[in-house]
Amino acid sequence: MKRVYIVKQGDTLRSIASDLLGDSARSKEIYEANKRAIEADLDHRRRHANKLVRSVLPRMSAGYWVGPGTVLEIPEK
Repeated sequence: MKRVYIVKQGDTLRSIASDLLGDSARSKEIYEANKRAIEADLDHRRRHANKLVRSVLPRMSAGYWVGPGTVLEIPEK
């Protein structure tokens, strides 16, 4: 059975990797396993953001930032 995690406000891929896998450097594994969901969430937020927020979104690294409510598959420990 796959392990899933629902992103909460304030989570980053690094914090999720640290908490669930014991190593923040494994954030890239989480990103690669969930690239479609993460990118889709970021694209959705860009399309629906106001002008001020839209100016900040391009500076966010899609490999680091992930929106609340995004469902992630977590690799094995």
